[in-house]
Amino acid sequence: MLPVLIRATDVRHLAINFPDHLATLLERLHVSPGAIRQEISEMRQAHVCRTNSRSVLASMNDFSRHIKLQSH
Repeated sequence: MLPVLIRATDVRHLAINFPDHLATLLERLHVSPGAIRQEISEMRQAHVCRTNSRSVLASMNDFSRHIKLQSH
């Protein structure tokens, strides 16, 4: 899993804006432009929803704890 942190200022457009944020992160990680284009192409249709995946929930909780610790 690759965390992509985005300010929650425009939550209604999260699915629309997410590919741009991901592309920026992948560029910073020196992923090839072709691989970035392919990944973004695969994301044309996205859904934001709840999850029952324990792995995803654990990762989100871990990121949340790290963010809280960094902000103190």
